[in-house]
Amino acid sequence: MKQKSILILLIISGFLFRWYLISNNHFEFYYYQARDAVTSRSILENFDLKIQGPATSGTDDKIYNGVLYYYLIGPFYTLSKGNPLVPTLFLSFLSSLAIIPIYLIGKQVLKSKNVAVASSLLYAFSTDSAQLGSWLSNPSLATWIIPWFYYFLWKSLFQKQYKFLPLTALMLGLANQATLYTAYLIGIVLAIYAFQAFKEKNFWFLPKKTLLKSIVVYLITISSMLLTQTLLLINKVYKLSDINLNAGGKPSLSQIINRIINIYADKAKLVLLPSLPKFSIIIVLLIIVWFFIFQKSKKLKTFFALWLLSPAILFLLISRDSYYSVTGLAPAIYLIMAYFLLKLLKKFQPKLAIISFSLFFIFFLASNLSLTRTIRQTQSSSLTVQNGSFLNKLLKLVDYTYQEANGNSFSISTLTSPYKYNTTWAYLYSWYGMNKYGYLPKWVGSDQTGITGDNLLKKVNQSELIHFSIYETEPNWLSMFVPEYQKWQQDIAGPVTTQLNFGTLFLEMRNKPGSNIAY
Repeated sequence: MKQKSILILLIISGFLFRWYLISNNHFEFYYYQARDAVTSRSILENFDLKIQGPATSGTDDKIYNGVLYYYLIGPFYTLSKGNPLVPTLFLSFLSSLAIIPIYLIGKQVLKSKNVAVASSLLYAFSTDSAQLGSWLSNPSLATWIIPWFYYFLWKSLFQKQYKFLPLTALMLGLANQATLYTAYLIGIVLAIYAFQAFKEKNFWFLPKKTLLKSIVVYLITISSMLLTQTLLLINKVYKLSDINLNAGGKPSLSQIINRIINIYADKAKLVLLPSLPKFSIIIVLLIIVWFFIFQKSKKLKTFFALWLLSPAILFLLISRDSYYSVTGLAPAIYLIMAYFLLKLLKKFQPKLAIISFSLFFIFFLASNLSLTRTIRQTQSSSLTVQNGSFLNKLLKLVDYTYQEANGNSFSISTLTSPYKYNTTWAYLYSWYGMNKYGYLPKWVGSDQTGITGDNLLKKVNQSELIHFSIYETEPNWLSMFVPEYQKWQQDIAGPVTTQLNFGTLFLEMRNKPGSNIAY
């Protein structure tokens, strides 16, 4: 009962910390989030069942992640009538549940309840883990799936409790559903299997029924992904030769090494004391080195080496180095860190040990709260693509357009990323604007047919008397289109009467009947 109470308290604490990070709509919401909102809502609202998940970044829409994400967030969008905060809170809660496998690994693998509690506590109040877990995007699911994968991997292939192998396969499949970049986990399983088969001189050393069951579980879990890619291939949407994971060119060995060093350094500086990044990197590195030097168990060293180093496999195969590629590292680092701290504090008197750990945790919490405040103030993080304007700023812009229109009809045009995709603003006006003000603006811009959300706003060729020009300024390459866009807006809607900034968003109000000039 005491253990359950501790776990529940830690989970609640972790969830509340994540809630604080994103409260008052302080989270990113742009094209990908709007696309996923429209797509996932249609499952229940239009009875439109899906098998295709979000596209895998860097594959030019040739390879798709699993559809699990849509089925998880869709009901929360529908229940909240489209409010992105609700599914974001749900993802934050799921992320908080990672505390359970972290606690179990600390208790059962590292053989210490104190390590279990301490590592879970660090994870609960880690801003790095919070921002990954509350990210309104499919890779956030990996924050709780990967710790479960490693827990069952330890039970099944390290402790040879083969009854856990189907659960290992399930978590592997769910991780691949969350993001295809977790495919490196397949390599871990195959490497361990090959090593044990070689050691026992028996390729079929696993119970055949258990092995077959595990393979079936894995294939069922990723079946929607296999079906999607097969159908796209059969219908000639793409050819196998079209798939290129290094569209920007294959990186050199030195580039790969630099990429690995940089992304691991980024993780190290954020995972401990983000307000002291260089110090954090040094401490994390020293503790990990200490663990592998002084840890006597070869099995433990192998387990954590695989956990920490396996994401590097990705960078040998692909040219992208997205921060979420190392999503699963933080729990391993916190487990090793808690193990080191408690080994060190064992040399102290009990009261002094408690005081010392409390002081360390206060310092850790203060540093992470500082990063949390910075993220909320700057409206950007390690994961944001379009920095400087979270959802709260987007909604303030929408409010302003309605307030200035004062109940009159108005029109909008947008300069967006992706270029000429109005998905973000179509969703915001159809969800937030319509619910709050009871009517929608007209859309003046390029044809949206075939683009997600193409039916949310009515397209017209002529601006209303009141017209708003909306500019997204991130990424920076959008600036090359500004002169053309401004000239077109001047032609269809007349001169600017008001200019305003909403974070990095830029808004112009124009008052003049439009013409029939197409963009």
